[in-house]
Amino acid sequence: MASFATIINASSRSLKEIRAAIPARFFVRDTTRGLMYLARDLLLAAAAWSLATYIDPFFRQRYIAEILSPIGAEAARWVSWGV
Repeated sequence: MASFATIINASSRSLKEIRAAIPARFFVRDTTRGLMYLARDLLLAAAAWSLATYIDPFFRQRYIAEILSPIGAEAARWVSWGV
């Protein structure tokens, strides 16, 4: 079996050529935009954590087990945690 390094061919272009092909506006740092992205990511992480705390109690309710069957409710719980 060939090693990973031999499978992937290195590009014939240099890093300088690649950077020259990218517009300069993509290299400008913007603190405000970066902080907005950070706030968005923290908000989404908090929302995901908050929703995740409802997964186990929801699928352990008796009427959910009656609708999905006990095995179906457990499978749905596992799938929900995987998402």
